[in-house]
Amino acid sequence: MPDTISWLLSALEKTEPKERYSVDRLTDAVALFVEAAPIDLLPDLLAGLAGLLDQPPFVERGYCEVSGKFTWLMKGAALAVERLIRARNPLALHKDSLGILYKFRAASQWKDDVKDIKVEFAKLVPEWAALNRASLWYDVHTSRDGINRKHGRLTNYWQASVFGAFWRFATSDFEYASDAIGTLPDQDDKLVALSLAFKIYVDNGRNHGDRDRPYQALYLNADSGGR
Repeated sequence: MPDTISWLLSALEKTEPKERYSVDRLTDAVALFVEAAPIDLLPDLLAGLAGLLDQPPFVERGYCEVSGKFTWLMKGAALAVERLIRARNPLALHKDSLGILYKFRAASQWKDDVKDIKVEFAKLVPEWAALNRASLWYDVHTSRDGINRKHGRLTNYWQASVFGAFWRFATSDFEYASDAIGTLPDQDDKLVALSLAFKIYVDNGRNHGDRDRPYQALYLNADSGGR
């Protein structure tokens, strides 16, 4: 079976660009293969699909680059990630999976065939705290690369959700966001955590009781640290 994965990826790389408005059954064939493959083979398959989706020339929107030639492989890649998430496979937290989540969310804004892919990322990502947090920071760092190219800074969590986001944070995440302000090494990441903590704080009606004072201290610490 590993040889089959290698052969498939090699064959996909040699395919001609998909013609616009044409009927292409290869998309569904790849998706069916992904759904039938043993889950222990999905990481290698996903790595290969992610590599093809990273190939130029890109269809670029904002800060997300997706291969113009291989966008049609998004369905298979998304289904592979969904299977890993449902199995709570640690490789769902790998950059290949996180990158597909990021690309999928962006591509669905301008590609109807991507928008129509039936996956439940909006439900599954927030249900797994480790994935929810990893997805946030992947989006932050990837979006920051694009913003930096335009001579700006990403210091607020919402800047990483230009195309929306699958991650969601609730009142129970307040402690995580607050702790991250003091533990993250990068100053701009600290400010992102601060903005997230403040959003959670406000959404909860500023009702954190005795946590108000430590929050204010964290705010002052993050603010002074950036000077």
